[in-house]
Amino acid sequence: MDINIVNLPQDEKKMFLEHELRVQDNKYDNTWKSCCITMDKRAVQYFTQMFIIGGIMVFNISQLLKLQDCNSQVPYMSLLTFLIGILIPNPKLTR
Repeated sequence: MDINIVNLPQDEKKMFLEHELRVQDNKYDNTWKSCCITMDKRAVQYFTQMFIIGGIMVFNISQLLKLQDCNSQVPYMSLLTFLIGILIPNPKLTR
């Protein structure tokens, strides 16, 4: 930032520096660093979850198409609807 903190009162200097430290801490907490790459931790977790859920959904759909007996389809259908319920956000009422 291009803010000159020299001319600020003491309490504003303290607030400004504390804010800068919080911003740096958040940036450090949300990144994973390796020898050759830096990645956002939240993005890695999100895409990993979506990949796993997508794989489970494809497996469930393939089992639903393959199996002919309704009783053997029940666990796959219930797991599929559970995963869809996780992915779809809850409705919110606004006034």
